[in-house]
Amino acid sequence: MSWANVILEPITSARLLREGESLAHLPVDLPHPDPEWTWVAEVDGKAAAAVLMAPCHGSVLFVRIASSPDGKYLLSRLLRRVFRDCRERGYTGYLMYADPSLPVEAKLLRLLEKSGTLVRYPRPQVLVGGALGDLLKW
Repeated sequence: MSWANVILEPITSARLLREGESLAHLPVDLPHPDPEWTWVAEVDGKAAAAVLMAPCHGSVLFVRIASSPDGKYLLSRLLRRVFRDCRERGYTGYLMYADPSLPVEAKLLRLLEKSGTLVRYPRPQVLVGGALGDLLKW
């Protein structure tokens, strides 16, 4: 038998987050990830990497990219799945706030740069956020 005829089963599966599923074991830091916009790659039935996105005026916004130490190798395959799914949903562009001091985000920036799709803005941008209730007190 030729090795060319052998199909190796992937050791992971990529899927959307299940309703009520927790990502507390990953460095996500968001209390309520949206299952329709959160992709996970699993190993042995447990989410080992996650990509959280959000729709934003015809584009998709990278919200968070996270993995467990044993799930880092899954991110490039998971990202390809996310990009494909978002394109199939009709989205044509992406937006991202990135912290190049974080290894996973620095790696993604390098990947985007190699792809020729990275557009850098001429001035640094700052992402801020907080509780809407606090804004209403203002």
